[in-house]
Amino acid sequence: MDEAAATHKDAQARRNGVLGASLNAPPGAASMRAVTASLLAALSLAVLAASWSNARRRERRLTSRMTMLEERLREVSTRVEAAEADVAHAVTQVDITEVLLLEKGVADEEDLEAARRRFDDPGVEGPEREQLH
Repeated sequence: MDEAAATHKDAQARRNGVLGASLNAPPGAASMRAVTASLLAALSLAVLAASWSNARRRERRLTSRMTMLEERLREVSTRVEAAEADVAHAVTQVDITEVLLLEKGVADEEDLEAARRRFDDPGVEGPEREQLH
């Protein structure tokens, strides 16, 4: 009997140590853990899908804005090129005018230099500037 009692005690100890937690769990606890794990997985997938959808929407919005900005940049570049051409043309016209004034004797170098100073100096206002317009 000692042997039978020892065998019974060993079996009971094994059951309490290794299987004790599952033996003491209420009925249906394993299925509740499975349901909880499934809900957690479903919630994680829902969060992931919402984040992905939000990122795609933001990407489309930013792509659209970038396309609009590219178009505006092209327009501004075209305007700047036109303004540069106008300035180059105006400089050429000024050079031609200066040469003609000098050749015809209407003005000399000092007159042209005085006129340049009046236009280049922002502090000059009033009749001196008005005479040139």
